[in-house]
Amino acid sequence: MILNLMPERAYCQFSFYKESAYPVLAEMNVLNLQGKLTPEQAAFMSSSKPPIELFDLRTDPHEVHNVADEEEYASVKTELLGELQRWRKEVVGDAGVTDAFRGDGVFPDTRPTNTVGQWIQDNADSYDFAAHGVPRWYPTRTLDEWQEVRDLWSPWVFREVDSSMKRPVIPFTKKPTK
Repeated sequence: MILNLMPERAYCQFSFYKESAYPVLAEMNVLNLQGKLTPEQAAFMSSSKPPIELFDLRTDPHEVHNVADEEEYASVKTELLGELQRWRKEVVGDAGVTDAFRGDGVFPDTRPTNTVGQWIQDNADSYDFAAHGVPRWYPTRTLDEWQEVRDLWSPWVFREVDSSMKRPVIPFTKKPTK
């Protein structure tokens, strides 16, 4: 069972590290923005996720089909959710995600620049990203921006084994420092 504490956020929400280090993220975003993904792939690229995910590993070992809302799994869901809530409270003292960290009402409603990273870099002195996280805007780049990132990755991904080619520097992936 997965309890998504921020279901309003995308699975692939903005991350300086991931956008600078995962070549496949660029390819998946291009295909998603072009509408070329299967329904299962597109679900992973959506702008939000279900609050609870539950998978029947016997019939779905790749965890593709969420059964959390199916009646036949209701008792399993209730049992696992109860145990998870107990563990969060008694073992780790987890209070969940604060409204402040969600950043609701803190950031503009829509992405004002072509990339989330660009906006964060441009506004590093105006917002406390440690307190509020980063904006939940998704997708994190325009299709054109993702295609440019994919093009930067391609030579490196398909380089010869003995190549000394350096990994590309992806624009707007340097985390601002205070």
